[in-house]
Amino acid sequence: MFTVSVNTEEFTQTWVHVRAAVRVGMRKAVSQGVSEGAQEAKTAHRFKNQTGALEASISGRVTGNRTSVGASRGTNVPGSRSSRTSLDPNDGAHFGEIKASAAYASYVEEGTRPHIIEPRRATMLSWMGVGGRVFARRVRHPGTRPYKFMEQAYLKCERVMVREIESGVAEAQKILDR
Repeated sequence: MFTVSVNTEEFTQTWVHVRAAVRVGMRKAVSQGVSEGAQEAKTAHRFKNQTGALEASISGRVTGNRTSVGASRGTNVPGSRSSRTSLDPNDGAHFGEIKASAAYASYVEEGTRPHIIEPRRATMLSWMGVGGRVFARRVRHPGTRPYKFMEQAYLKCERVMVREIESGVAEAQKILDR
């Protein structure tokens, strides 16, 4: 009689450490990404800052994460796979957002088409011009060009996340190489 015994305990322990290293890398990637992306939007924009309100309204934050049912409860639930045996792509997912909450942020980001401005409550528009106060019943506004400050924030966030995920994968590789 010939018997072969297999013990996967060491592999299972290594796998737990690898998953932990990747999760830490993912969490750090999202956190660093949204933080540095928001900072990019605040500092590297090309629009002329009038009041500082738009810059002050920009923020980045981690909004949450998702773990599999098995990972959150530590048990197998009928009809679902345990996180210990599954390679669920949503297991350990982290979420974040970079937001410009100023009411006019989208107009700065995307620009505006030419449009007509008319008074809402008065009969005339009024503003200070070069030669003094100017009055008009309507103004043909030429529109504004887009300043893609949030697009730049997204691209910065993406670069930072790739860097941090690669760092987490490198840590996982060190664990596997032991």
